[in-house]
Amino acid sequence: MRAQCRMTWFRGLEGVRAWLALAVLVEHVVGLTALPDHHPATRQLVHAGDSAVSVFIVISGFVITHMILARHEPYPLYLARRLLRLYPVYAVCLLLGLVSTLLLNRIMPLQPWGAAIPFTQAMARARASLAGNGLPLHLALHLSLLHGLVPDNLLFRAQLALLTPAWSLSLEWQFYLLAPLVVLALRRPDTTLLVTAIALGLYLLARKGVPGPYLMPSLLPASALPFALGIATRLILPGVPTRRSLPLSLPLLLAVALHTLAPGQGYLVVWAVLVLYMTTQSPIDPLSRIAFRLLHAGLDSRVALWAGRRSYCVYLLHFPILQLLLCAAGAWHLGYWMTVATLAIAGLPLTLLGADLLHRHVEQPGITLGRTLAARWHQATPAPASTRLTRASRPNLVT
Repeated sequence: MRAQCRMTWFRGLEGVRAWLALAVLVEHVVGLTALPDHHPATRQLVHAGDSAVSVFIVISGFVITHMILARHEPYPLYLARRLLRLYPVYAVCLLLGLVSTLLLNRIMPLQPWGAAIPFTQAMARARASLAGNGLPLHLALHLSLLHGLVPDNLLFRAQLALLTPAWSLSLEWQFYLLAPLVVLALRRPDTTLLVTAIALGLYLLARKGVPGPYLMPSLLPASALPFALGIATRLILPGVPTRRSLPLSLPLLLAVALHTLAPGQGYLVVWAVLVLYMTTQSPIDPLSRIAFRLLHAGLDSRVALWAGRRSYCVYLLHFPILQLLLCAAGAWHLGYWMTVATLAIAGLPLTLLGADLLHRHVEQPGITLGRTLAARWHQATPAPASTRLTRASRPNLVT
């Protein structure tokens, strides 16, 4: 009974999304202003943002696998619910991203300090890619959510041209299209090895630059490992025994090993701590009790849950807002440090305000419509009693 309760409440997942979205926002404040060129220590903030996106991908593999196992929905309904969950917010942010990108392409190079930063230099090539027929092509790819498939040698910055964070959304959509088939195959002993071998082979090809160069790992095989980690965790979690303490030595040793052997893989430490937190019940020793309470305060407090429910909106919306703030700083002829201060101080509250409006008026109606479609399908084709989820046992996840 205890294991069943744990499996229907994935503690910490909602709250950690809030911290991940915040880390990505901070990374983009640092990156847009080239702050590491002035203070090299801030480069660690960029690495933290990269790890945050990787944790988002692991969580996606975990949650989507759980949905497939728990809901038993037909493929068209599954895709419709995913689309209703993602696309309304994405469409609004894509429009804002298009406007802010075109404005920034005009204003940023005119700044006295702007021409010296790498972001502005990349914008020069981006402007050429958007010129002529390039803009309709970029827009069509973004509207299809397939822009992450296109390598840079075919269309420069296809993954990032109009809404930079959406490169990972294209990656997610590729995963959603294949996830039911992959999860079904992994649950069958006769096909598990085949699917694993295919995924590993495609991953190695992507690492070698096939089918072309990508600025971000937006092609599904290139990000196969984080997705696989999330899938594998969900498949084996029912067999993981409940712990009475947090073995903190495990993530610490993992952190040391990763820092030595595989820099940039810090997302594994975050995921290890989160899994330990999910599988820990009522810690008894003082150190574990303190760690458990700190994690609970950071991941399951009301503030963390509120922000976590809006994390998808924060993730997509923050970049157009930062770009618009850069445009405003340029229009007001602010100096470099005043521009950095403007983004750092105004970026988060404006993003949270906009994200709350998007969540309540755009995202939530889409989720509700998806649930309505699912309810109608369940009424038309009632599931056997053994496979139904009661209201008390449904996972507490916004999906």
